[in-house]
This record gives sequence, C-alpha cells and structure tokens, in this order.
Amino acid sequence: MFILRRLIFLVCAFKLNNHSHFQFAGFYFSNLAYAMFIGFNKPKVYWVFNYQEQLNELLTQLVTIQLVIFSDFVLDEEVKFLMGWVLVATMALLVGSNLLLVFYSAVRALFFVCIKYYRRVRRYFDPYFMMTEEQIKLIEDFKELQKQKKNATESSETESSSEDELVTVPPPQPQPSPTIVATSPPPVSPAVQTQIVLKT
Repeated sequence: MFILRRLIFLVCAFKLNNHSHFQFAGFYFSNLAYAMFIGFNKPKVYWVFNYQEQLNELLTQLVTIQLVIFSDFVLDEEVKFLMGWVLVATMALLVGSNLLLVFYSAVRALFFVCIKYYRRVRRYFDPYFMMTEEQIKLIEDFKELQKQKKNATESSETESSSEDELVTVPPPQPQPSPTIVATSPPPVSPAVQTQIVLKT
C-alpha cells in the first residue's frame, strides 16, 4: 500500500501536469485510501504510532484540500497569499507533531536507560534493593538451608575419613629368618687332657 501510494503520487506529479483536477483527485483519494488502511489494519506495533499515522494522514488530507486554492480555480492572488499562511501552519503542525513524538521517544528511552543503570549500581551495593520482606525471608531461608547441607556434607566426609584411618591395618613386616651359627668347642685345659688320657 505504501509503494502504491508513492507510485500514484509520482504519476500525478509528472504525468498529469496539464490536468490539475486529475492531480487533485489522485492526491485526495490516495491519501483517503491510505488513511482507511491505517485505521482498519493498524500495522504499527504500538498504539501511539498508529494514532500518529492517522494524525499525519489527516493533516496531509487538509494540505491536499488547500492545494485547490492555489490552482487556476481561484484567481485572486490575495486569497492565495492568505491561504498560504494556513498551509504553512498546517505543515508546521504536521512536522511539529512528528518531532514531538521523536523527542518523546528519545527522552523515554534515555529515562529507562538511566533507571536501568541506577538499579544495577544500587543492587551492587544493596543486594536486597527493591525486594519485599517475604522475598528477603525466602532468600535467607534458602541460604541457611544451603549452609546446613554444606556442613552436613563436610561432617560426613570427615567421619568417613576417620573410619578409614581406624580400620586400616598396616601390612605385616617380613620377619628375619633364624641363622644357625656353628661354634667351636671350648678349649680343654692341660690338666683335663691328662685325666682323660689316664682314664683311657
């Protein structure tokens, strides 16, 4: 629809120079058809942009109607001059409304960016910022539960390690094998040797 409207505008502007009544009819009905399309389908995502489009089409339609005064149907130049100010005011209203929407969108986006980073910095110093009492209590209970689970896990690990130390038996050490040492008989005194000889 947007492209079709632009094509109609080009044809009316460059091909119908000698037929001003057809030019006016083409501009008028193309604007009217596009306004009806915007009103029924609402193609924009946000409602404010749809209303802005409808306002643009209304002001464009008023400008198109005023163009009749600047054609050959009106011969009084003073009337054309005075209606020129009305046309300028209408165009100023059209441009001003669009600029106002642009500035409003920019300021709104900047405001939300400032709020976002303010909350981020505030949460860095105060983790419980913008939380209700119930939410804070739930977080504290959850942290306490996590701490109890951690302590229980550590205590069970220490108990299991102590039990392993008690049950562990050191491996038996190899015993040295007994050694038999051959000893020579004690020396016999000469007197004992003499007695043994006598007995024999």
